[in-house]
Amino acid sequence: MTKRFHTVKLLPAWLSVSAVVIVAGIILFALLGFNFSADRPVSKTFEVIYDTPVLIEEDENGTLKTELLKSYCEESFKKAGLSAESSQTYEITNGGVLEFTFAGSTSDEALTAAKTALADRMTAATENGLLPFEDSEIFVSVHTLELQTFGDAQWRGAVALAVGAIVALVYIGVRFGIGGALTGLAVCAHDALFTLALLAICRIPLTFYAPLLYAALAAALSLVLWGVQLFKMRENFKDPAYRELSAAEAVEESGASAWKIIIGISASLAVVLALTGGLAAAGVRSVLLPALIAVAACTYSSLLLAPAIHAHVKKAFDRAAVKRKRYDRAKGKKEKVSE
Repeated sequence: MTKRFHTVKLLPAWLSVSAVVIVAGIILFALLGFNFSADRPVSKTFEVIYDTPVLIEEDENGTLKTELLKSYCEESFKKAGLSAESSQTYEITNGGVLEFTFAGSTSDEALTAAKTALADRMTAATENGLLPFEDSEIFVSVHTLELQTFGDAQWRGAVALAVGAIVALVYIGVRFGIGGALTGLAVCAHDALFTLALLAICRIPLTFYAPLLYAALAAALSLVLWGVQLFKMRENFKDPAYRELSAAEAVEESGASAWKIIIGISASLAVVLALTGGLAAAGVRSVLLPALIAVAACTYSSLLLAPAIHAHVKKAFDRAAVKRKRYDRAKGKKEKVSE
């Protein structure tokens, strides 16, 4: 037998901590929502594609054609009443690209006007001998970007994890009884809300479907860890020494013997997420690293909250079982007397 955690007596403390975090998360979500800065917002791009002569040649003042071309673009935007949010220049095979990004609300008419103004400006520059394009080809195009980073994959992942959580909950109910399933349902609901609250409080940059993904991950992982505890309880409760303990003492004793397994699973998953996220590209990193919040929430509830809740659930079911046995015995005695 191991030394107990005495976590049942501290159930009000665990519930208070969870209530404070969840309520604070709800308030911040109502005021600010989640921080979706990691998502790719709807935007429009103005691209000017040019070939090698523009990339390497200079005008009579020694200024690269690319710099002049960029200044002509900015003049055209100003004439059309536009202001680019950002710009970048990068090389491609046999040439390069000037890319200007505008807000998604920018009108197509204004961008078309800027495109026309740029064409007129380059024609005038060529005619005046300021920017000869006789040996160059330049193409201007406008695009609307509406794709969200990993949006479809995150949505499908959230659905898959949610289905897995439901299957795990049904399995727990069949294998370990209604009491174990009720505790598992309470814990997975708590972990999903607790994770969402922490994401809202910490203002972690997220993509649009990420909160659903992490909530589903927390629900599924909490049931996995709770299943580990239930397996350990089933094994431990076969020991005659446990029969002398109350429901709360038995659950605490079993929980104390399972904490190494739970910490091992959580730590392994956290290391995998941290290493993979740290070595991955920025887009993948923004998805994997916040999942550590869900792992931390599940570890907390599995070690402290779940055993404390289940002790009361087990106590209630044990009392119901005793009453049922007494009723069956009394009923059997009445039947014998009537015979």
